[in-house]
Amino acid sequence: MKKSIFILLTIPLLFSNCQQEDEDPTTISVNYITACNEAEYDLTINGTNFWDSDNGVWYSIDGTYHYCRKYLDTTTTSGGNIDGEPTNLTDFEIRYNQNGTQDLLLNFKPTNDPNDIWFNLQFGVMDLLNFPINQAVNYNTVGSPTGTASFGFSLNEYIYNPSIILTTKDIQNGIYEGIVSCSFIDWEDVFLTPPPIQYTSTINFHFDM
Repeated sequence: MKKSIFILLTIPLLFSNCQQEDEDPTTISVNYITACNEAEYDLTINGTNFWDSDNGVWYSIDGTYHYCRKYLDTTTTSGGNIDGEPTNLTDFEIRYNQNGTQDLLLNFKPTNDPNDIWFNLQFGVMDLLNFPINQAVNYNTVGSPTGTASFGFSLNEYIYNPSIILTTKDIQNGIYEGIVSCSFIDWEDVFLTPPPIQYTSTINFHFDM
């Protein structure tokens, strides 16, 4: 049984550069581009203890998982004989508001590798131009938007106490780096008395798109 995580956040973002490369240079059908230089992040999860109802055992997904943006090279997809490799479409987008402000939406897309965990997270930096650099921004309310943050909606998890540091904000060149950390409780357990132990995640990311 695979653990699924989907969270909606609205706030900010660390990563490291690596060369864009052809993941599958020998195939005649299609090449995949692994673009760590565009989007890269390390996801660290601690304190998990989930029940697998299919096999009757407890299991953990604790550890650090490294991801890079990976997608099909559309210049090599002719012929229709496409081999299947896992992809990761992590990216960001800029949203322009009527009041003249800009919001940065960061999309940590899940890999489609059936052997990997499913972690799908979106969060954004509201009013990007005025958002502080190298300063921890803490949020401790779960639910509706509060100040510059909107988080707490989750298909499978409730999120608690997210803390975000935006370390790089290069709007002109589209470069954003930072760290986000938060705690989770499985939605099925959130109303238990006493509530279960929260598990934590930290994302170090780099975007250059």
